Amino acid sequence: MHEKTSWQEDTALERYQMITPLLDDDIDEAERLRRRKKISEDNGISERTLYRYEKSYRESGFTGLKPADRTKLRSKKLPENFDELLSEAIQLKREVPKRSVSMIIDILEMEKRVAPGVLKRSTLQDHLFAAGYGRKQMNQYVEARNSSSKRFCKPHRMMLVQGDIKYGIYLPIGRHGAKRRTYLSSAIDDHSRYILYSHYYDSQEGSVVEDTFRHVIQDYGAFDKAYFDNGHQYTTSDPGCGKSTLIRKFAAGLDSNRYIFIYLSDSKLTPRWMYKGMLDQLGLESRFYRGDSKRQLQKQIEIIRKVDHKKVVCVLDEAHLLEKETIEEFRFLLNYHFDSMSPMALVLCGQTELWDEKLKLNRYAAVRQRIDMYCTLPHLTREETEEYIRSNLDYSGCGHEIFTSGAVSLIYDFSNGIMRVINHLCSKSLMYAFQQQKHLIDDHMIRFVNDHEMITVGKAVS
Repeated sequence: MHEKTSWQEDTALERYQMITPLLDDDIDEAERLRRRKKISEDNGISERTLYRYEKSYRESGFTGLKPADRTKLRSKKLPENFDELLSEAIQLKREVPKRSVSMIIDILEMEKRVAPGVLKRSTLQDHLFAAGYGRKQMNQYVEARNSSSKRFCKPHRMMLVQGDIKYGIYLPIGRHGAKRRTYLSSAIDDHSRYILYSHYYDSQEGSVVEDTFRHVIQDYGAFDKAYFDNGHQYTTSDPGCGKSTLIRKFAAGLDSNRYIFIYLSDSKLTPRWMYKGMLDQLGLESRFYRGDSKRQLQKQIEIIRKVDHKKVVCVLDEAHLLEKETIEEFRFLLNYHFDSMSPMALVLCGQTELWDEKLKLNRYAAVRQRIDMYCTLPHLTREETEEYIRSNLDYSGCGHEIFTSGAVSLIYDFSNGIMRVINHLCSKSLMYAFQQQKHLIDDHMIRFVNDHEMITVGKAVS
C-alpha cells in the first residue's frame, strides 16, 4: 500500500508541476491557451488532458491530480507490482522516447523486475498510451525535441532577452584625462538575435545593467524572461563571501567517528544522479532506477546510523542553480524518520536567491517547511576588512604595515566587503607596488589598480 500511494503522489506531483503556469489567475484566457499549447508540446500530452488536470486541481486540490486506484479494475493476469512496473516503463520511455515496448519488457525482465512472459506487449502498450506515453505521443515529443536542437532559441521575439558585459577600449575619461577602461553592456533578443540596446559605460556595476534593460523596456516593451552569465551584476548576492571556505572548514571540523561527510556540486544535478553521487561516496553501486536508488540510499543511511552509530551529512553546493525536479526530491528524501529523529543532515549552500526567491515559491512550500536553520554570510564591515587584510599579512610573515588607512578604506569601498574582491585588489596592488619598487601602498595605488584592472610594468629592477 505504501508503494502504491507513493506512486500516486509522484504522478500527482508531476501533473502539478506541468499545470503550475496555468494556475496564475492574473493571466488572461489567451495567454492561458498559449501556455497550455506550449506545455502540451513540451510534454507530449494533449491540451484536453492538461485542461482535465487543471479542472481537477481547481475542484479537488492536489488530491484531484492523483490517479485512480486501478487495483479493483485490473485483470487477474497482471502482476501485483504492475503499478511499479508501469512507472518504471514510463521512466524508460522518457529517457529514450524511441525505445520500443518489447525492449522495455526485455529490460524489466533482465533486471528481474518481472518474470519472463508475465508482462505482455499489448497490455503494457495500452497502459503506456493511456498514461500519455504511446507511440504517437512520443513521436510528437521527438519531433519537437529534434527541431529545437537545431537552433537553441525561443520561437517568438521578446520571449527571452540575453544580457552580457564585455571589456571595451581605454578612453581618456578619468581624472585629468587619465585613460580608463570602458565596458560594453548589451542586450539581444534570443529569437531574432537583434541587438536591442548596446552602450559603453565607465564601470560595470549593477546600475549599468539597470540602465541597459530600462532602455530595452522603453523601446521594445516588456519581455518574458532574461538570461545572464554568472557575473556579480546579475546575481542577488555577490559571490566570493567565503562560502566555499566555510564548507571546507565545516567538513574538517566534523568528527569522523560520528559523521560521514558527502559533498555534491553540480548545477545540472538530476534526482537520479544525486542519488548516484551519494551512493558512490558511500562506496555503493547505485541501482538503475531512481526509485530503487532512493530506497537503497535510505536503507544504507539507516544501516550507518544503527550499526556504525554515525550520521550522514550531505552538503549540496551551488543549490541555487538546481532545477525544480531535484529540489522537489528533497521533500521525499527527508520525508522519513526513525525513532523521531532524522538519520541524515542535508545542507543546502548557494547564493541568497535560493531562499529569497526560489524556495519562497508556493511549489516549494513542503521543502521550505523541512528547513530547520537558515544562515546568511554577510559582507565584511570596514573594520573587519582591515582586520582581514592584517591577518593575511601576519599569516604570510609580514611584520609591518603595508596598506595605509586610506588604501584600506578604498579597498573596502571597491570590494563592498566581499573577500574574493578584497583578495584580488590586494594581490594586484602588491604586485604593482613590487614592480614600482614601493614599500607602502596608498589610496592612489589602489585606485590605479582598480581603474586599470591590470599590472602596469614599471622600471626594471637592477
